[in-house]
Amino acid sequence: EIAKQHTFTKNAGSSDCLISRMEDNFRVITDVYKMLNEDIRKKIPVPPAAEWLLDNFYIIEEQVKGIKQDLIREKCLKLNILNSGFLKGYPRIYALAIELVSHLDGRIDEKSLIRFIQAYQSQSILSMAELWALPVMLKMALIENIKNVCRNIGRSQMQWRKGEELTPDTLP
Repeated sequence: EIAKQHTFTKNAGSSDCLISRMEDNFRVITDVYKMLNEDIRKKIPVPPAAEWLLDNFYIIEEQVKGIKQDLIREKCLKLNILNSGFLKGYPRIYALAIELVSHLDGRIDEKSLIRFIQAYQSQSILSMAELWALPVMLKMALIENIKNVCRNIGRSQMQWRKGEELTPDTLP
């Protein structure tokens, strides 16, 4: 169904939209990371997902640097670009990676990846350039998924902070 919905054209050669999106995603992750570090210093409890982020932020940071270098080096010159939908103007393979990560809740394995790509290609063939770009696009999609989780952690943490500010004399 996804392949049937994708209409695309050849790319003009810029990876700016991908780099900008990556930077925005990483900015959210970084902001939540900083907020959680501050809460730890203040002895405010953080959820287990927050602990994972605190322990593994450096890995995310390394991946983001690598992705940026790959995008600058590759320039996405030969990737097909979507003509419509919420990812209009982005490479089709990026939209496919977002769908895959979303459908599998970030739990990607070789077998599910192959099945997904085969199902897609039964309706619309991916170019060799798109297939080569798939690993970096999957990393980007996973970073975006982490950003979404971080937003939820950030919202929950803000509510926790409000709860911590309540004292018995401020309760109704």
